Amino acid sequence: FVNGNLFFSDEEQVMALTGGCLLVGRNKASCTDRKGLTVAVEQAKLDLDPWDNYIKRQEGDEGIPAVVTQMSGKIDRVYYSKVDMADVDVIFDRQKDGSWEGKVDGERIKGDVGFKLDSSSRWVNMRLEKLIWNEAVEKQTTTEPTLDPVDFPSLDVAIENLVFHKMNLGRLTLIGEATDYEWELQLLKLDRPEMRLKANGRWRGRNNNQTSSFDVDFTSTDMLATLIALDLNLDFESKIFRTTGNVSWKGAPYDYRLGILNGNLEIHSDRGRLSGVEVGAGRLLGVFNIDSLRRRLQLDFSDLSKEGFAFDSIDADVSINQGIADISKLIVSGPSATIKLEGQLGLVKENVDMKMSILPALGGNLAIAGYVLGGPAGGVATYLASKAIKNQIEKSTNYQYTISGSWGNPLVKKIQTTNASDDTENSVDDTAPGG
Repeated sequence: FVNGNLFFSDEEQVMALTGGCLLVGRNKASCTDRKGLTVAVEQAKLDLDPWDNYIKRQEGDEGIPAVVTQMSGKIDRVYYSKVDMADVDVIFDRQKDGSWEGKVDGERIKGDVGFKLDSSSRWVNMRLEKLIWNEAVEKQTTTEPTLDPVDFPSLDVAIENLVFHKMNLGRLTLIGEATDYEWELQLLKLDRPEMRLKANGRWRGRNNNQTSSFDVDFTSTDMLATLIALDLNLDFESKIFRTTGNVSWKGAPYDYRLGILNGNLEIHSDRGRLSGVEVGAGRLLGVFNIDSLRRRLQLDFSDLSKEGFAFDSIDADVSINQGIADISKLIVSGPSATIKLEGQLGLVKENVDMKMSILPALGGNLAIAGYVLGGPAGGVATYLASKAIKNQIEKSTNYQYTISGSWGNPLVKKIQTTNASDDTENSVDDTAPGG
């Protein structure tokens, strides 16, 4: 339903549109005396993708016709690029330089937006109070034309509260611009009270031969709070957690998916605890059978069994190729044991093929007992004696396992035990599902 009033001039015997108003939707248009043409849309549902694709296919497009001076809309549900926005009100006014400035107010988005998308200049500025980004449930698949990096608009975006697929990401800052041969991400920053992610990189290529590559730096001073904010069910505590490295994939930045991901990451964590791991890849750090280890070694493993595994540090080197993570080193050092893992994780198939060794931490308690029984001198002597045999003791209690199968139910099998006193138990089938 379209209605309105249009005004024309016939100067020099040529009829030209000079102004008026058009309304698409449920109500009747009411024109004002403002100059130019105002266009308003009032719809229960609006899918912007077909219009966006049409504009992208136009060659030499000079943007919105100059006669249009204001655009507004009241939409119950807006779909754009697989995103569903509810109850959106927008109003934009043309500026003297041909750009547009306006406000967006909706249930999931609120703030100021400016843009200019003609052949001479392409940019988008946003200052939003909030953005809740969810994929639409009722979304038809469309074939989108390939957009070259040099044609992508420059971006200057600040969002105070960004929620992306139920992940509370905090404040977003994003700055990037097109050059003669690429689109450069100068800064992407996510800030929460306990977390910061920074990234920069490049999007290069043309047509179907494009690549995106980024350097990343992630830090958290309260990893448990960060995981809760990211809607991840993993009970992992750490007061210092950092990941640095680079990631890349074939295609545009918005083409990202795990199956095409490549990169190298270094991970470090200090002073934390891992417990209550029941889902996903995090379950892999809880697969060793603590009760079995405690029976074999007759030691106090309360740090592992009562309140999770307390660790002093975690260090890992990970390389990723087409969605398969190759872990050359993952060392978890704690007061009760040191755990070493190496192998592969399938990020798409969610499977695992790794080796794990567990080295219980021995020594230390003897020195305390010596101090109690013989004073400082006894404590020092006992400490030195314990250090002298510590390496031999530890070598005799190194348990090794294979981990295979799915993330949800990994199979853990003991492959070697060098403890001579454990020969009887070595003959027992130790194969068991993780947990």
